[in-house]
Amino acid sequence: MKRASMLCLGSMFLVQCLPAAAADWPQWGGTPQRTMVSQEKQLPDGFWPDTDQDQSGNEPLKGPYLKWAAKLGVRTHGTTTVAGGRVYIGTNNPVSRDGKTRWNGDDAGGRLVCLDEKTGNLLWDLAMPKLPERRAPHSDNGYGVCASATVEGNRAYIVTNRSDILCLDVEGLANGNDGPFLDEASYLAAADDVSTEPKPKVELRPTDADIIWRYNLFQELDVHPHDASSCSVLIHGGFLYVCTGNGINGSERKVVTPLAPSLIVLDKKTGRLVAKDDEKIGTRILKGQWTSPSLCEVGGKTLIIFGGGDGFCYAFEPATPSADGKVVILKKVWAIDCNPPECRFRNNRTVAYGEENGPSEIIGTPACVNDRIYVTIGRDPNRGEGKGNLICIDPAKAAAVWSYGHIGRSMSTVSVQDGLLYVGETFGVVHCVDANTGEGYWTHEINGRIWGSTLVADGRVYVPTTKGILVFAIGKEKKLLRTIKIGSGCYSSVVAANGVLYVASQKYLYALSLNSDGNKP
Repeated sequence: MKRASMLCLGSMFLVQCLPAAAADWPQWGGTPQRTMVSQEKQLPDGFWPDTDQDQSGNEPLKGPYLKWAAKLGVRTHGTTTVAGGRVYIGTNNPVSRDGKTRWNGDDAGGRLVCLDEKTGNLLWDLAMPKLPERRAPHSDNGYGVCASATVEGNRAYIVTNRSDILCLDVEGLANGNDGPFLDEASYLAAADDVSTEPKPKVELRPTDADIIWRYNLFQELDVHPHDASSCSVLIHGGFLYVCTGNGINGSERKVVTPLAPSLIVLDKKTGRLVAKDDEKIGTRILKGQWTSPSLCEVGGKTLIIFGGGDGFCYAFEPATPSADGKVVILKKVWAIDCNPPECRFRNNRTVAYGEENGPSEIIGTPACVNDRIYVTIGRDPNRGEGKGNLICIDPAKAAAVWSYGHIGRSMSTVSVQDGLLYVGETFGVVHCVDANTGEGYWTHEINGRIWGSTLVADGRVYVPTTKGILVFAIGKEKKLLRTIKIGSGCYSSVVAANGVLYVASQKYLYALSLNSDGNKP
């Protein structure tokens, strides 16, 4: 029995969005509200002293509190989830199935890794080359599997680099091949779905993933993700809420299917399409859609919150399936533009996307905390710096409470605890803001970028950067506790679960614990 059970009696009155101490982290953000706050205690702030260890990232680093290190790909953008004694993380896949041939750069494909929580040993993985460029131009730029797995019971759900939504058996093929999907031998060979040639097959291994069902966004909805698919699935009741990732086509630089849905709902047991939005967000998409939906409970009402590629934050009612099995349309409750007016209109004209300080998408996931929604706007870092915005929304009144315009573009989800909000902007500034008023308390500039999101845990704020991990003390006064070098940049987010801190470099996942027997200082 988990230690969390001993703490439940003392914490049973905590609000729903706060995870209990010594608990799993089974989805992006920790909870459906995507708060990026953990109640874990006694976590390390680092795991090796300042030594002359090789910082190339080619070999795992060692030091105090290192429980284990697991080899990943060569580019890791996925954030760890932990559930049921297993650790999941998305990465890219530079080594082919025979272990000899290497796929390089943008051709590396994707890989979801499932590790043993205690040892870090591989239990199973799902490894796939990328989609052919002729099939999906610019949809997979070598980032690999960027989404976090969402785990419930004996099932894990993931959006892959091949724009598949997959339901997986958490045991992998070790306990047999469960259906209805039974053709893993072809799927793991990554055959081109368009080709009429006989599909190749591979010899299955117990360490391969077991696919229960598959929903392909290209085939079913003709959506075209741009750069990568990064949505992490939201579970509510018997359904999965998923951002399709629809965006501009790489070669034509336009949204090929602007009327395709941006948010869909699948039956979690069968993968059947149940509902979709009809807001025509595709007609207003700026470049792409990389966010994840979140859940908000306010005034006894449940809302599905979605950040659109048009820069609007949407609230939908949960799906109500049709009795005749037809796909229903999600009912919009409200939509709020998160861009400042000056990013939309200037000098009596509409500001174009490519102009300086033009409008931005929502990339970070809207976080729902204490009857408020917090969301940033931002862009692909290759689009450069520009004006951002952090907005607080009252979902009951469908109105903005405040906006904080002293922030640049951000791809990050916020962390909120004790009335303080922490968030990073893409081009290297950390912000601490009053969550109730939007007043700024402190900022910290770094010589690097921030692709991931902050994590608040054990009285600290962990900030992933392209230079390593920054660790701050929580509070209105800035106090930088430590800068942790990990041999490369961190392009995902730090996670805490069951007394362990998980930090991913580009090539390794590190599990850190004060209770580790090895290398204590």
